[in-house]
Amino acid sequence: SSTNDNFYHGLYSVRSKQLFEDFSTKQAHAYLSGLLIGSDVRAAMSAQEWQLTELESVAIIGPPHLSQCFVEVLHHCNINTTLWDVTDATLAGFN
Repeated sequence: SSTNDNFYHGLYSVRSKQLFEDFSTKQAHAYLSGLLIGSDVRAAMSAQEWQLTELESVAIIGPPHLSQCFVEVLHHCNINTTLWDVTDATLAGFN
């Protein structure tokens, strides 16, 4: 499909961007993270198991820098989020 083709093109372009566009390792990491986050959110938005737009909020749990990226993308899609600290979420799961 076109979505998969775009994803694969973006994935394979990371290395060529490093070679020909002078992408630093940090820039390549950020580009790849954005590509994966965008793909993950796109898949979640079209999943048949749930309707993200019907949920009151989506819990985001993970490292702060990546969690904030998910929050921004989901807010762009008009999805409310609740940001959880990894440690707090883990401890809440034990209660």
